[in-house]
Amino acid sequence: DEAEDAPPPSIEEVRAKSEAMIENARLEQAARDASAARVAAFRAAREQSTKAKSNTPAPDLNAAKEKSEEEEFKISPEVMEKLDAFERAVAAAKQKSEAQKIAEEKKSALLAKQAAEADRKEEDEARALLIARQAEEMVKQKAEVEAQRIAEEEARALFIARQAEEMIKQKAEAEPQRIAEEEARALSQQEQRKQGSQSIENEFVDEFPSQPTKYYLGNAVPMSASTRKVLADPNSSVEETYEVLRKEMRDFQQQRRMKDPTSYLYKAQDYHST
Repeated sequence: DEAEDAPPPSIEEVRAKSEAMIENARLEQAARDASAARVAAFRAAREQSTKAKSNTPAPDLNAAKEKSEEEEFKISPEVMEKLDAFERAVAAAKQKSEAQKIAEEKKSALLAKQAAEADRKEEDEARALLIARQAEEMVKQKAEVEAQRIAEEEARALFIARQAEEMIKQKAEAEPQRIAEEEARALSQQEQRKQGSQSIENEFVDEFPSQPTKYYLGNAVPMSASTRKVLADPNSSVEETYEVLRKEMRDFQQQRRMKDPTSYLYKAQDYHST
């Protein structure tokens, strides 16, 4: 946790890291140079031994062979000391370089983790801020739409109320006129029925010489109950009254013709009876 909360490296730490890397590279190069010098020393000793063999007579082959082998691998103490020092320096440099490399890797991993964590936090904050702004904008738009809807509904309700008020006012103004027109229409219909009944009665009076009464046609022929009911009803129309009286007249004429020996109805009746 302490490593995760560690601050980023300073300029001095970065400079020290660079110098350590340069020193490690120099030590590695020195180790490579020491190895190359050792190989060169072995090659020089071998060449010197080969030259000595070619220039010196060999009385004893076995002794010369052993001597040449000793001289071939014989190295001066100064060279050995330098080689040992170089080997120790190379080992120390390698160990130090390995430790520094591990430390640098850990530090780099820690820095990368910290950077990734910082980036993630920044992204989370940016995302949260964006979501908050979007939510605020949606709430604002919804409030504007709701306010507009309420205003439209209020305007519509006011318009409907005004229309209803105007209709009520017009109806109240037209009601007396309508009542007067209905009364005049009723009086006119009543007068028309009265005049129609009088004209129909006059028509029957002209057709039948005998004076008709309220319930009798000419020649004392009684009217049917349905005809009397229509004539007695003040609400019956002129057309209905006329049609009933016409039917009554046709029935009367048919009955009269059936009693007349000269009519075809009388003859037809007599024919059917025989």
